[in-house]
Amino acid sequence: MMDGEEKRKLRVFLNYASEDREAVLKLYQRLVAAGIEAWLDIEKLLPGQKWRLKIDEAIASSDAVIVCISKHSITKEGYVQKEIKDALEKLAEKPDDAIYLIPAKIEECEVPARLSELQWVDLFDEKSFDRLIQALRLRAERVNASLPVTNESAGTFTKPSSPPQVDDGRRTPIVFLGLTAVALIIISVIISSFVQHWLTAAPASPPADSPSPVSVLSPTLTMILPHPTSTPTLTFTPPPASTPTLTPTSTALPDRMVDEKGVAMALIPAGELTMGNNKGLSPEKPEHLVFLSAYYIDVYEVTNASYAACQTDGACPPPTSNRSRTFFRYYSDPAFANFPVVYVNWEMAQAYCSWRMARLPTEAEWEKAARGADQRLFPNGAGMSCTLANYCRGDTTPAGRYQESPSPYGLYDMAGNVAEWVADWYSAGYYGASSPENPTGPAAGQLRVVRGGSFNSSAHTELQTTARAALRPDSALDYVGFRCVREP
Repeated sequence: MMDGEEKRKLRVFLNYASEDREAVLKLYQRLVAAGIEAWLDIEKLLPGQKWRLKIDEAIASSDAVIVCISKHSITKEGYVQKEIKDALEKLAEKPDDAIYLIPAKIEECEVPARLSELQWVDLFDEKSFDRLIQALRLRAERVNASLPVTNESAGTFTKPSSPPQVDDGRRTPIVFLGLTAVALIIISVIISSFVQHWLTAAPASPPADSPSPVSVLSPTLTMILPHPTSTPTLTFTPPPASTPTLTPTSTALPDRMVDEKGVAMALIPAGELTMGNNKGLSPEKPEHLVFLSAYYIDVYEVTNASYAACQTDGACPPPTSNRSRTFFRYYSDPAFANFPVVYVNWEMAQAYCSWRMARLPTEAEWEKAARGADQRLFPNGAGMSCTLANYCRGDTTPAGRYQESPSPYGLYDMAGNVAEWVADWYSAGYYGASSPENPTGPAAGQLRVVRGGSFNSSAHTELQTTARAALRPDSALDYVGFRCVREP
């Protein structure tokens, strides 16, 4: 480059899964505002162009590649994985200290193993965008490109809670970009107004048997925006202790009880369960008969208020984050006292249950509580819709909100809202060797079983009573909670 010649802009390619289109479009707009020549297919591809060729050319000519990591991108097959492969091959040609491929998490999820040697950035954390720009500035200096200092503010990058989209692995170009931008603004305003109205209009008190929430009238809810990182002091009042709601007059066990911490529980009577689903996925096979002794299980998922009482007693550590998927203040905000607690790992869930002189349910106990004795595929015995379970809203809802959709034993949110930790280690082939009486899962493993699906579920099959999932026990995510069981 000759003296006085203007430097070109830094060229950055954005790799992503199509389900994350809206979130990545926001990132693209911020990069462009920062003076970067970003390449995003829905902004750069024109109708009639050979999209595979243009994407390959864009990767080849880019100075850096940002891999946008989400739960969708790490599991999706297709061209999104080929782009990562091509970028890794190009990275192999760079010096060891070169910043070229940047993993960027747009939601809480695991980083793929093939990218684990590279430091990633959490784009949903405070100051994350500044760190990303700092890395790109180093890359610009290395390739003699420009990246001016701008007034673009750092802040929280929020993944929109739009329903996932299904496609064939390609992305559809957007032609009318101006109309799209206007539509996105209008949709954001509508969603924000709807969420605030919905939560404000929620009943001031939960249904019978529900954990007692902190009383809050007409709470004002703030959507995720950059905030100070300090965590407010918890002010939850532990629910009052109570006696069982049904007092047995004979040797029969009551159908309902309230434990010493004020939590409602339902009796699951002793008996047999046909566990598994021969028409389901491989880990759900084979169907097999097991006998379970009687036990009590929580009617509702453990709430923020109830978990806070355990923390106040010094028996539980705080959740690893104060936020939820779409709200910056969640756990410490009394407006969400009756919502399920999230960002708790397996050990934290077990510590809470122990505080209540209870434990996490086994996988078999959880399935019987959700399925009953009639082998139903959904807890309500019918089917799923957005009016019967929370898998369409993009965030948690109050515990027991869907009163018209209980399990056969009167439990709520056994499908959707948050997925639930259970006690068992996970093994895909365990059903073929399961104990016929009170099975407790494999003796050891690397993953713990998670059941029930969540607001993050993208298919009805994930909400079925036989669906199995697994996570590392140290995972603390915004869509995973739990409930407890105890012996009579």
